[in-house]
Amino acid sequence: MKIRNILMILLCAGFPGCDKLGQLGKDSEKPVIDRITIDPAAILVNDTTTITVEARDLNDEPISYVWNNFGQGTFIGSTTDEIILWKAPAVAGNYPIRITVTNESGRSTSRTDTVEVIAQNTPVVIISNPLNGAFISAGLGAVTVSAQATPTDIDSMTFAVGSTVLDRALGSSANFVWNIASLSGSQILRVSAYRHSGPQQFVGETSISVSIEPVVGKRK
Repeated sequence: MKIRNILMILLCAGFPGCDKLGQLGKDSEKPVIDRITIDPAAILVNDTTTITVEARDLNDEPISYVWNNFGQGTFIGSTTDEIILWKAPAVAGNYPIRITVTNESGRSTSRTDTVEVIAQNTPVVIISNPLNGAFISAGLGAVTVSAQATPTDIDSMTFAVGSTVLDRALGSSANFVWNIASLSGSQILRVSAYRHSGPQQFVGETSISVSIEPVVGKRK
C-alpha cells in the first residue's frame, strides 16, 4: 500500500464522509485522454482509416489500450495499440469507435468518436491538412489547407472559415493559403465542392476544427 494511502486512512479516521473524499482522490487519478484523431474522418464503404489516441496517466503509471468497434467494421491488426486501422463495412453510416485507457492501478477512462462512412456514389470531400483538432501557432503566419474531392469530376471547391468564404479553386484538389497571424482560438474550416454542368451545383462539403495559439511576446 502506498504511503499516501496510509496517511489518508489515518487522517480520515473518525471523520464522516471521508470515504467520499478518498473516492474523489481515486477518480482524479484516472488516465486522461487528450485527443482522438481519425485520419481521414470520412471514408468510402470498405475503405480504411487510421485512428490515433493521445493519452497520459497523472501518476506516470504505465497505461494500456483497448479499442472497441461494437461489432461494426473490422480492425486490421492490433486493437491494443495507440494507433489502429479500421476497415469500414459495406453499408454507409456513422460508426462509433471507443477507446478505453487503463493504468497499472486498474483505473480506466473511455471515450467514443465516430467515423463517417459514405456510399461509393456519394461525393466525398476531405481536408488532409491540417488535421482535425490540430493546434497551430499563429507565429507561422500562414498555413496551407489541402483538400481533395472524389469523384474527380468535381469542377471547383471553396474554402471558408466559419461562414466566410476566403478562396476558391478549380478542380477536385486544391491547396488554399490561410493567413493566421492575427487569429487565435478555435476556428472551423470548411471546404465545399461544386459541379458546373449547367447551373452551379453544390455536391458536398466537409469541416474540421483547429485551434490557433497566439504568439506570446518575449520579455525584455
